[in-house]
Amino acid sequence: MCVILVKERGIELPTKGVLESCWKRNPDGAGFMFNNSNKVVIMKGFMTFEEFYLRLQTANEFYHLKEKGVVIHFRIATSGLKDKGNCHPYPISNDNLDLRKSFILTELGIAHNGIIRNYNGKDKVLNDTQLFIKNDLFELNSLDKEFYKNVIFQSMIERLIDGSRLVFLNQKGEIIKLGDWFQDGNYYFSNLNHVSKKFLNINKRPQIFDNDLKYFDEENE
Repeated sequence: MCVILVKERGIELPTKGVLESCWKRNPDGAGFMFNNSNKVVIMKGFMTFEEFYLRLQTANEFYHLKEKGVVIHFRIATSGLKDKGNCHPYPISNDNLDLRKSFILTELGIAHNGIIRNYNGKDKVLNDTQLFIKNDLFELNSLDKEFYKNVIFQSMIERLIDGSRLVFLNQKGEIIKLGDWFQDGNYYFSNLNHVSKKFLNINKRPQIFDNDLKYFDEENE
């Protein structure tokens, strides 16, 4: 399962240790997005932690990311190619080239954690999230440029993504999270698979959602 890390405006970037923990459990590529000058900047396709961390630090020095909304995605590939182009985040687009660009400016960026059953394994190149953007979110965006803020559309999207997590970042730095998220300090995570079990509350076992089997089960170890 991938992991998404969300940092709101006014918060420092997470430590290198936190980022490296996320990478180790989700090593199939990384990317991040942030707002700047009324656009969302997407940088992705980092296939080693060193490359990812260097680019993030460079972006921080240049763009002062503390004042920006930032979304970071670490991928475990479940469908589509396992390459730079299929790393998250993505713009709202129905163009395959836009969805696979390693650098792009857009008005709305998206990152997803989970499996969208209707699109999983349906394409040899694109993954399920990219297909969902092309076939569903692009149409919603054509109807309403702020569809992601509409509670009716939010409810519909949550049903379509099968209980997984999705986050939008717009050009103002506003962050809209759909699905169940975990807060750890100043940051939000789509799941806690990067956290060592010794740091979990052993008096309350975490419930793990099995997206394929559609039920909750307790972790035994």
